[in-house]
Amino acid sequence: MSGFTHFDEKGNAVMVDVHEKADTYRVAVAQGTITVNEEVFQAITNHTAKKGDVLGIARIAGIMGAKKNAELIPLCHIIALTDCEIEFVLDEKTRQITATCRTSCVGKTGVEMEAMTGVSVALLTIYDMCKAMDRGMVISEIHLVEKMGGTIQVESVRGEGTTFTFRLPFTVNETAASETTTVGEDISDLLRDRKILLVEDNEINMEIAQFYLEEAGAKVEKAWNGQEAVALFSQNPAGSFDAILMDVMMPVMDGMEATQRIRDLKREDAASIPIIAMTAQTTADIRETCRKAGMDDYIAKPIREEELAKVIRKSWKVKKV
Repeated sequence: MSGFTHFDEKGNAVMVDVHEKADTYRVAVAQGTITVNEEVFQAITNHTAKKGDVLGIARIAGIMGAKKNAELIPLCHIIALTDCEIEFVLDEKTRQITATCRTSCVGKTGVEMEAMTGVSVALLTIYDMCKAMDRGMVISEIHLVEKMGGTIQVESVRGEGTTFTFRLPFTVNETAASETTTVGEDISDLLRDRKILLVEDNEINMEIAQFYLEEAGAKVEKAWNGQEAVALFSQNPAGSFDAILMDVMMPVMDGMEATQRIRDLKREDAASIPIIAMTAQTTADIRETCRKAGMDDYIAKPIREEELAKVIRKSWKVKKV
């Protein structure tokens, strides 16, 4: 049975031995969608489903599924996940709910199967909780969005602290590379030497957004909640930032309140700086709430480079930045 990694010379199934591999920081992102009828979409959006909070329960189920992956898929390694997050984006026009699962670990093998299992279980849970209202729901397009593997370097100095350095190489799909070259060049022209205030409470989301921005030549200032964002904006002179990317749901102070406080400041750039919401939910209600708070536009998470360029360009054109 030579040539097969999961069989020995006698044809017996075996688990691949990865003990010689180095422990590295690994991240995977998977997505999938479920298309539902109008009744189900409204029940989920308005939290009126008879079985309870559909997305809340689906999120927990997906995380549990990701953690149990090795018990479901034969010969997968047992992985100690360091993080597992599931987000949902609701599209009112298509009545589609997109689930995104991000998994990460420090280990010898990747976490892409955990991410895809998490998405699958989350979508199956939505189906189970809503099947009385719609027997024709369709689960589709479960796929791996990103897979990153890198290294962690730790430097400690007694009395001074510890520095963690993450190196995350991104793998580009070769068939899509030619299609995205123009986008990459375009976003570089758009963002080069621009200063962006990036506000996000999730470390992985922050890393991904920061990666896209800095690869395009932007200078990024980070805030981990709305209160930090307001303080950073206030402490810097007018015109220090060209745009703010603001997460909507955060601890301490959410993105809506932070936006309102920035807009209320008595300084010339408070009203003019583009503030773009980053949100996992893109329903009409969420969009209207963001607009009323003073946000100029929104971008759905997980962030994609081409969408980021499109939204920033639109905001700068309107604001004439």
